Amino acid sequence: MAYTLHIERQRPISAQDIRDAVGIIPNLRMNTGDSTGINPDTGEEIRIPIGEGGVSVLFKTGGFLGFGVKESWHHVFYLSQGSIKFNASQDLEDPNNPARIAASELAVALEARIRGDEGEQYNW
Repeated sequence: MAYTLHIERQRPISAQDIRDAVGIIPNLRMNTGDSTGINPDTGEEIRIPIGEGGVSVLFKTGGFLGFGVKESWHHVFYLSQGSIKFNASQDLEDPNNPARIAASELAVALEARIRGDEGEQYNW
């Protein structure tokens, strides 16, 4: 099971709160539609409903001196029970990780904090 991080505050975070924050943070956008992926064993397309409050982060890779940069949007955040949740990954330790930067910016915009499943707090 994935380790989950939570952006939370005293009062519940609403989908409107998220929309307001995303509107002022570059490289974030509200998700539209479902998240899709391909099962590598069967080739079957898998669709997962994101629901209201889902947020994608812009990831940029490659490039040299600004040439050949590839951009892709990845669903990272989802709203559940009044907090924003996202899965931890090893590359989240990198201070330049777009998901880590976005989580920090969302927490500041929402006057919230980031904590792990075991209650530890992250101050990025």
